[in-house]
Amino acid sequence: MTAGVGRNVILSWGGAGIAGVKEKTLTLNNEPIDITSDDDAGWRNILAIPGQKQVEIKVSGVTKDRGLMANWFSSALTQAVVLTYENGATIAGTFFLSEYSDKGNFKDAVAFDATLMSTGVIVYTAGV
Repeated sequence: MTAGVGRNVILSWGGAGIAGVKEKTLTLNNEPIDITSDDDAGWRNILAIPGQKQVEIKVSGVTKDRGLMANWFSSALTQAVVLTYENGATIAGTFFLSEYSDKGNFKDAVAFDATLMSTGVIVYTAGV
């Protein structure tokens, strides 16, 4: 695998890009099922399958439009998302806009942060 440039990781929300994005963070989470019992002599034992799988995408950047804020206020909270990497790998599925914030620091551009949480099955397609 070769190194890549973060700006070449493309995120689409509802079929379109999100204006002003500078950072994208992907978190994959398997919620464990603890099956520890007295038989395990005090050692934790976790079932080999997760109780719940979750994908979370956090984005932040310079506020160039208020599209995500408008989605939040209009309750258009669930959209198709595709995250595409330089090598063609994709992560695709439906995501829920769980959090949005705008921040305006003195002598700086207005910036935003948003959190997108998976809902339903998420599909990973390997790249080349």
